[in-house]
Amino acid sequence: MATIIFSVKRILKWVPVWMYKNQFLSIKKIGQCSRPTLFVSGLADQLIPPYMMQLLFQESGSVYKRMCTFPTGTHNETWQCDGYCDVIRRFLQEVSQAHGLEDTGEIHHDHTILDI
Repeated sequence: MATIIFSVKRILKWVPVWMYKNQFLSIKKIGQCSRPTLFVSGLADQLIPPYMMQLLFQESGSVYKRMCTFPTGTHNETWQCDGYCDVIRRFLQEVSQAHGLEDTGEIHHDHTILDI
């Protein structure tokens, strides 16, 4: 079975991008994003592999970004994990405080990875 899957992956890399649906073009666009960004990733997500979220985090053009991972989070149920709402609330508070500092020129670049 594994040899069939790997054979298909080898063939797919030669198929033009416009011919298949899941193109993951976000990776080409995220570098242009300069707004504060919170990346939330469920490590048990079988639809969007967690490494894709890590790549987006790394390539993000935002000077203020956070990545939070939830080990038991799946594609549709990560929002039910303990601490999910707290992470969002904390991020919004930090951004709000940083926005106040923006006017004084005291804002700093901040990149953090949180494992919940």
